[in-house]
Amino acid sequence: MRVLLGLFAVFLSQPAWAYVDPGTGAMMIQGLLALIAAVSVALRKYWARVRSWFGGAKEHAADENKKS
Repeated sequence: MRVLLGLFAVFLSQPAWAYVDPGTGAMMIQGLLALIAAVSVALRKYWARVRSWFGGAKEHAADENKKS
């Protein structure tokens, strides 16, 4: 139901004729950079799990034993 309402809102909306000033554009770029940083931190945090899905768990375990 939410998807249908969302589609109606997107496809039946009228043009806003709004002005986007440079400050708003900079804020959009900042938000995009923050999103990229958050995704990279999340991937770094869960990199061991991702590697184990593809069979890299043995190498990770060997690296952990070398640190001890």
